[in-house]
Amino acid sequence: MQYQIDHDLHIHSFISPCAGHDPRQTPAAILAYGVTAGLCLVCVTDHIWDKNGPGDCMLWRGDGLDFEKAEELLPLPQSPKCRFLFGIEADLDNDGNLAVTEKDYDRFDFIIVSPSHMHIFPPAVDENDDRTLAEIYKEAYQKRIKQILAMNLPFEKCGIAHFSTSLACKQDPVGLFDAFSDEEYEDLFGEIAKRGMGVELNLDGSYLTADEESFQHHLRPYRIAKQMGCTFYLGGDAHTPDSMDLFVPRSKRVVEALGLTEDDKFPFVKQHLAQPPVH
Repeated sequence: MQYQIDHDLHIHSFISPCAGHDPRQTPAAILAYGVTAGLCLVCVTDHIWDKNGPGDCMLWRGDGLDFEKAEELLPLPQSPKCRFLFGIEADLDNDGNLAVTEKDYDRFDFIIVSPSHMHIFPPAVDENDDRTLAEIYKEAYQKRIKQILAMNLPFEKCGIAHFSTSLACKQDPVGLFDAFSDEEYEDLFGEIAKRGMGVELNLDGSYLTADEESFQHHLRPYRIAKQMGCTFYLGGDAHTPDSMDLFVPRSKRVVEALGLTEDDKFPFVKQHLAQPPVH
């Protein structure tokens, strides 16, 4: 059976500064979007950082985005047609600190980990380094992913966000992902599959509006992930009500291009879809 577009596990609310604190992006609006789009499962995943944990991200902490702030959204509204989960998009800083620590894993239904936000945490670049910028960023990205995989995370309810986002190297995103050999991708995705971590399908809009050849080229890491036994979940990464409208057609194109079936769906999604509706 073809992979069904029945969930969206990456959505920001008005508390995320990257959403411009859009007052329209409320939990009620997110649930209404899920119902209207025919989805059975949605998850709010704002950027927050544990104020009592290690590391720092002033972009989030400076905006007061700690766990208590995120929990002001609770209780989330529910619908018999669409279950609404509470999650987090957790960043990783340059010292390998994650925005959420083990003591707080149970506060969230779902945890997205974002090693690709290197526009916030860029690697150091030595002016005497003769490698290309894409090669330097690739090495840093590999290291960040391996740091995540070495953590004691509840991988069965964790996803790796927007693997191929241009934010990983805004100066040369295509060069960054082309710098990975097939063998390097196989190593990374093989380890992700072993841990049972979900891989997010969430492509930049520029990739989806590119010509067909470029679009297919951007799918290379996901094709290798599939070969290595990874499972996938869908994430629209919507920041405003307007951007949520793009989710279904974009997801359908990616799912069809990769030839995904329900066997390729992240087990976490299947488990929640199998539960009785919340009234």
